[in-house]
Amino acid sequence: GPTGPTGATGAAGAEGPTGPVGPAGAAGPAGPTGPTGPTGATGAAGAEGPTGPAGPAGAAGAEGPTGPAGPAGAAGAEGPTGPAGPTGPANGLSAYGGAYSAAPQTLTLPANTPTQVALATAMPGSGVTNTPANSVTVTEAGTYELSYNAILSPSSNGPLTLAVRQNGTEIPSTAITRTTTPAGVAVYSGDAIVTLNANDVLDLALTSAAADTVTLGTGVNAALTVKRLD
Repeated sequence: GPTGPTGATGAAGAEGPTGPVGPAGAAGPAGPTGPTGPTGATGAAGAEGPTGPAGPAGAAGAEGPTGPAGPAGAAGAEGPTGPAGPTGPANGLSAYGGAYSAAPQTLTLPANTPTQVALATAMPGSGVTNTPANSVTVTEAGTYELSYNAILSPSSNGPLTLAVRQNGTEIPSTAITRTTTPAGVAVYSGDAIVTLNANDVLDLALTSAAADTVTLGTGVNAALTVKRLD
């Protein structure tokens, strides 16, 4: 006959034991790197290292401009008065004297050759002598004022120079030159301040550019005086 209906399912039986784990499958590919995490907090500062060696000195800079002068200091106390110097000579002159000519004289002058003018008469003096003749000799070194003059008549035209000589050499600051004419009268007068050495001999001399004859007439016709100033 036909199959009969299926009967009701019976109750499930108890679970059997777990079987052994199968082998691990192959590793899959690495996933992408994740985003960088936030920066951590700053750590504590480390200990300070040793100081390095000093570097070489730099080149010196240019000198700056000089600053303005400071105000003047207060004046110091006045020092003690020094000792008094020696008393000066009476009348302020330690040496003086001179010589002059009061007698007529005629001088023959070679060209360009100094010729001494006679000064036969000595003047009163101190610290000077009238040796050698026709001269004035100072006995002490110093600064002297010289005064001198002559009045004469030449016999020809031309330059004629009167000067005071120091030991036979013309003193430049005393030279006086005149352009003379025959039978005319030439007057020479001069003053000079000069430094002289002890025992210097002073006299008057005439010098003509050409040979000439000169006459100094009656009365005082030539004179030379010296005065020491220091």
